[in-house]
Amino acid sequence: MDNAIEDSDRIINSLIDYSSQLYLQPEQCTPKSLIQHALSNIQVPERLNIINNTSDRIKMFLDVQRMEKVFASIIKNAIDASPEKSSIEIKSMLKQPNIDISFTDSGVGIPENVLQKIFAPLVTTKAKGMGMSLAILQANC
Repeated sequence: MDNAIEDSDRIINSLIDYSSQLYLQPEQCTPKSLIQHALSNIQVPERLNIINNTSDRIKMFLDVQRMEKVFASIIKNAIDASPEKSSIEIKSMLKQPNIDISFTDSGVGIPENVLQKIFAPLVTTKAKGMGMSLAILQANC
């Protein structure tokens, strides 16, 4: 019963996030601070090593809470995809006028037929997944 309620709550909140008006609260931060805060909200299994090669010198102006949530979701997906005793590497690079932040895991990758529609709502490869995280990410960026 508790699991069903949690699943229902997650589904409702995802649908609300996807369809709501976006109000951003931008503030200055760095890639390293975003990743550190995102990681502080995640239980990283001991079988994995997180390599945070992000910069503290690059300054960004964005909605910190929203981006931490996005990064936490991406890291959780990488954790789910990673085999035993592997690493997840997170890097940042300034490519004017953009800042690239990459997440690399040792998983098998996303099947080609799913990759083509990965940002569409309800697309998932997980048995308990809802397929809303990347759709919400794209809608809010």
